[in-house]
Order: sequence, then C-alpha cells, then structure tokens
Amino acid sequence: MKDDLKRNLRLYINLDMNHVDADFANRGNSLTLFTNSMDDYRNVESIKKEYISTYPDIANRYEIRMSALLGDKGDKDGMPYNSDHGPFVYDLGSGANGRAVVCYGSGSWEYHTYKDNMERFNEESLGVSVTIYGTYLSALAYNIDS
Repeated sequence: MKDDLKRNLRLYINLDMNHVDADFANRGNSLTLFTNSMDDYRNVESIKKEYISTYPDIANRYEIRMSALLGDKGDKDGMPYNSDHGPFVYDLGSGANGRAVVCYGSGSWEYHTYKDNMERFNEESLGVSVTIYGTYLSALAYNIDS
C-alpha cells in the first residue's frame, strides 16, 4: 500500500500511549502534542487554547504541550523515529516528509509490559487529545485542500 499511501495520505494522526496514568503523584500529568507542519502547529495550537478556555476544570489538571518538529529524520529538531508515526512521516519515499500530528502521554515504566492494563488507563486524558485532534480532523474534513 506504500504507493497508495504516498498518493493519498493527507495527515497521519497518532495517539500514542497518551492515556496518562491516573496516578498523577507518581506518573505526571503531561500530554505532548507535536507535528512536523507549521500549518498543523498553528491550527492545533489554536484549538488547544480554545479547549483550555472552554474546559478549564479538565485542562488545568494537565500540562498540554505543543511543538513543531520540522527537521529531517535524525535531526535534533525532527520528529522522533521511535513509534508508529515514523514510517508515515519518513518512509513513504515521496521526497518530502509526510504530515503527522502525534500525542504522547507522560509515560510510565509499565508501558508495553504485562502491567500495562486498564487499572492505569485514564480516559479523561485520552479525551483531551481526542477532542483537540478530533476537532482538527473535523475542520480538515471540510477543507479538501488542506
């Protein structure tokens, strides 16, 4: 499907382990949103600010970070190549990097182990990133040229 993706993929969205562990005291409470497109950055940052303004009780429980990582593969200012988004950003072979928006949670040592279970799942934090990126996806759906 590489050729089909190269022709048709407009934006890859990756919600990667972003259900911040409910144990804020020991795990943290940050959500890291990032992209490799300044257009996506400006739009998502605007939606993030609106989310914080509209839902302060939820948003104030989290550090919601947003960054633009515009460098090439392996550059300090490039997107990391450590998760599912890597091939969609760097390996489609079109000569230009693919667009992606990604969200990471604050992390815990249990990720991808037998202890990574629903007891550690925080549906509220997942809702923050899903609402922000879902709003962006909805906006893009009405603007075919984006």
